[in-house]
Amino acid sequence: MLIQLIRDKKFDVDFKKLKELIESKTKSIKIEILDNNYDLKDKILVYKKSNIKHKSKFKSRINSKIVILATDTPYDNNYFLQAYGGFIPISFYLWEELTELPRENGMLYWIADQVLNTLQTYEAHEEITGCINDFLWDKHGIDAGMRQGSLCPGCLSNMLTRRFTPEQKELFKDVKCLLNYLSEKSKWGLSIFDRFQPKEKKPKKIEVNSLIPKRPSLEKGVINVLIASPSDVPTERKDLYYQLPIRFDKDGHEKATKFRVKVSGWEDLASQPGVVQEIINNKLLTNVDVVIGILKHRLGTPTQNAVSGSAEEILYALEKKPDQVLGMVYYFSEVPIMSFADTEVAQKAINEWKRLEKFKRQIEKKVLFKPYSSSPELVDIVIKDLANNIKNYFCES
Repeated sequence: MLIQLIRDKKFDVDFKKLKELIESKTKSIKIEILDNNYDLKDKILVYKKSNIKHKSKFKSRINSKIVILATDTPYDNNYFLQAYGGFIPISFYLWEELTELPRENGMLYWIADQVLNTLQTYEAHEEITGCINDFLWDKHGIDAGMRQGSLCPGCLSNMLTRRFTPEQKELFKDVKCLLNYLSEKSKWGLSIFDRFQPKEKKPKKIEVNSLIPKRPSLEKGVINVLIASPSDVPTERKDLYYQLPIRFDKDGHEKATKFRVKVSGWEDLASQPGVVQEIINNKLLTNVDVVIGILKHRLGTPTQNAVSGSAEEILYALEKKPDQVLGMVYYFSEVPIMSFADTEVAQKAINEWKRLEKFKRQIEKKVLFKPYSSSPELVDIVIKDLANNIKNYFCES
């Protein structure tokens, strides 16, 4: 059930907190604040005339059977409220003379009362019993009503004999919850806001899948992977080349992603004439879905198009074809240990390290680097990362 609220700007109750409290304790009641700073200029409320006048100002926004306007402005007949056409101005005039309880407790009382009215047919009690169905000819009875927060035995029996729909049962359950809470606070003279802390709203989790347009693999049900690496990582390259397809299946990722992995590299090429890097580019690089770069202490031999063959293959994924080829790059976590016995060799190693660092700075904003400390660790990391990236970036052909 939706209840819409309007707060006269002179009416001192935190409607936002009231909304959070009610919605935190109920499942079927929702609160919408139509206006939290309404300028009610009337000096007195008149039945029908005031209902029609103020309802008309919200006509296009009203979509509830219960619309409550809360104010300290009195009725001409000194009533608490008079409903007409689903619009209910409620007067808290001289509230402090009626009860020591705060106005927010009264708001919760009247909201529960109006919801309950949709579930019952009753005759209001002329006398003050503390039942929420008391007519309250004597307005001081509101104090007992808030502290008791219940139905008298007769009214309760009448409610329990009614045939409710599942939705009505849930609504009645919520009303009882609100009245119990109101009574619990009011009987000790406390505000309903006492010790109530609204739950912090957790930021909505955004799935990567919803942000990244997925791409089909070149071969149905297969992810073709190219390993790009300089000559100083022969163990890592060999382990990935042979273990990645086997482990990917064995570890359950093939079943989970619905893709199998096929790894390629220069090892797959027959001996033939031509520039090695051009052969790799033409026969391998254009037929891959993922390029996995492995970097350690050197970058490799420069080519016509890039600072090295490995760099050219990595840049193909990160810059030339980023919408078609996924790039994954890993680097060895330890800096090189150099011997200066041969200064020429040492200087070459230093120069290579500088070239590598410069290349890493070139691509650091285009890819998430991950460190590794051993070949077995690298294989484990790559397998898990590849499985996650396939789920996030690739769709079935």
